[in-house]
Amino acid sequence: MLVVAGTTLVAAVALVVMPTRDAADQRFWTFAATHAEAAETASGAFLTETGRSYDVTVLPRQAMDLRLTTSLDSDSTALPDVLQLDAAAATRLLDRDGGVPFLPLDDRPELAEIIAATVPNRLDLWRRGGRLYGLSVDVHPVALAYRIDLWAEAGLDPTQAATWPELAELCQRYTAFHDRPALELNPTSSEHATLLLQQARPDAEAAASGPMLEHDALDDVLLFLANLLATDVAAPATRGHARWARDFAAGDLGILWMPDWRVAYLRAAAPELAGNVGLMPLPRWSDAGPRTAGWGGTMLAIPANTPDPDAAVELLAFLAAGEPVVEARLAGTDIVPAIGDDTLDVEADDYFASGPPRSLYAELAAHVEMPRPTADYLAAAGHVGVILSSTTADLRAELPEAEVFERLQNRLAAAQADVNRRRRTPRRGHRRR
Repeated sequence: MLVVAGTTLVAAVALVVMPTRDAADQRFWTFAATHAEAAETASGAFLTETGRSYDVTVLPRQAMDLRLTTSLDSDSTALPDVLQLDAAAATRLLDRDGGVPFLPLDDRPELAEIIAATVPNRLDLWRRGGRLYGLSVDVHPVALAYRIDLWAEAGLDPTQAATWPELAELCQRYTAFHDRPALELNPTSSEHATLLLQQARPDAEAAASGPMLEHDALDDVLLFLANLLATDVAAPATRGHARWARDFAAGDLGILWMPDWRVAYLRAAAPELAGNVGLMPLPRWSDAGPRTAGWGGTMLAIPANTPDPDAAVELLAFLAAGEPVVEARLAGTDIVPAIGDDTLDVEADDYFASGPPRSLYAELAAHVEMPRPTADYLAAAGHVGVILSSTTADLRAELPEAEVFERLQNRLAAAQADVNRRRRTPRRGHRRR
């Protein structure tokens, strides 16, 4: 009963906030206020260029999922011309039974220049069956933000750590000095483990297609992170919108994971830290690995049953790479565009003592190779978070090292068996030593 009531409420909210078809010539849906603001700022330029107007609607993820589920196969009048989805929502639709419900974009000459200029891995995320169904507007490379003043008080410099073991040793000394955790780390999620796995890739192809539960470095990564948690060198940030920034400002954490989309939230939530924040690349996991990883991503797509594909493609091209939209997006955030551009304007930055973040992110963006977020990958990610939590508990209980490792291997094998059952096709088990 509660589920029905909740769904009804979401549907009612969605219907209230949805504009009518007469409100504008075209429509754009997004889940993110920052992207909505950029699109709204640039709408006048689109009207001037094309003679058409568009409206922008920000829909909560649940409301958007409901609207898309009920309309993608039938009612095109209820759908926008262009929609923006996060990676998880995009994956559910790209991999759903019954085929991909989006317009293929490969053979559209209007998009050829944009596709050619986009960081290749960002397009690979939205390919299925050799066809491209979405465009990216972001890359989201990850760096680390650190409190310069707190690390200096301890006589330490995290930028001297070239590898994760070296940073772990510095974090242990930081925690001993301040009696507070050094590193932000979620103990019940795969979000940070997946970043290290990207760094541990043997090559770009493996990063793009390798199953998470069969990754050669997975057990090492989980043991490494669990040890940081079990020794209180790392700890989770407070849940809630940008509360992690307040933890950072209070000195409860000395290092934050900092994908480019987090920078604007940090500035807004902790302005008093201006001049005391440094930004550094991730330490390397392996000698050949990159000093960054990708965290998140969004897809711009067109519903397959759109009544006017040509007009929709024109709006898609404008929202993905139109100069007015890109300028508006860069004015409000430090998010690196998916369109490769070495001419990005980089202004002086008083907030980060280490220099303008956009310079670092633009340099790191070329090295981001995210795994494709398939349904299998998302299912495996859920298991990895549970396994990290369980392994941390084993270490806190001071179980023998051999027993901790055996339990970890058994959990990984059980997780792989569950993913195999979901897929209903066999796949070899996790590597054993």
